[in-house]
Amino acid sequence: EVDAWLDGIFKDGGTVFKDYSGHTMKMYYMERGAGASNIHMRFNLAPYTAGEVLLEKEVSGTETTDSGMLFPFQIFYKDSTTSYVYQPVTGDFSVTDSQDASVPISYAASATVNGMTYEHVFYLKPGQIASIKLPREETEYYIVECGQDTGTYDKVTINGTENEGTAATKDGYRDYKTAETTVSGQKKVIYDNHVSNYSG
Repeated sequence: EVDAWLDGIFKDGGTVFKDYSGHTMKMYYMERGAGASNIHMRFNLAPYTAGEVLLEKEVSGTETTDSGMLFPFQIFYKDSTTSYVYQPVTGDFSVTDSQDASVPISYAASATVNGMTYEHVFYLKPGQIASIKLPREETEYYIVECGQDTGTYDKVTINGTENEGTAATKDGYRDYKTAETTVSGQKKVIYDNHVSNYSG
């Protein structure tokens, strides 16, 4: 049981945490009591809010990106039921810009993406990071990037791993889904769409 638990948080049975995972650190500091006691600490660990998942959009294979580019995503999570839902629920679910929690990420209840219809779509620009607030650290979720043109993007990676995607309802387009996981199991998700060098 211990080995299985360690394999769940460390890379290849080692002592390095898995990428994009979240952890809690506890520190105990004892004062001498009579004075001259001090402590100085510095970390490069990224702070996270409980129940928060960061979703980042990147585009590679090109030196320039159109500032008007928008990439559509659906966010599914399990609420108190046993099935996944993807409609925003007041109080339990919100998606905002990670730099300013008062700015919501662009959203459409129904959207047409490359001629296909998707429900409850959030849009990210290249370089933008969304802060997804889910109810609890144990909340299960997954994310789908919708209707990407395989002629434009020859490769899509999620957290550095190439994702084959699944065929969309229109030929030549694919949807790219993350693995189902919990907030504590995956605190950050980075989608990178690589621009094809095909010029035909």
